[in-house]
Amino acid sequence: MALESAQPITIRLDGHNYSHWSFLMRSFIKGRGLWKYISGDSKCPGKDDSKYADWEINNNKILTWIANTVTPSISMQLGKFDTAKQA
Repeated sequence: MALESAQPITIRLDGHNYSHWSFLMRSFIKGRGLWKYISGDSKCPGKDDSKYADWEINNNKILTWIANTVTPSISMQLGKFDTAKQA
């Protein structure tokens, strides 16, 4: 299995380039089949559900990708979110 990049795109959201950043991030996340975590179509299963671990891994992957593609001041605001959909 190939390693996933922790920084999927080369530009950083800085407050002035949202349209470009969001287009690239949306394309990147959709290309990995994970857009359902952003759209809310993939609901978090209960912690006792066998699918919970996979859901948590994918959710945290997306949160990491987002955090790694924004400026530090924006990234600091992401700590209050638990899900990729919230972020």
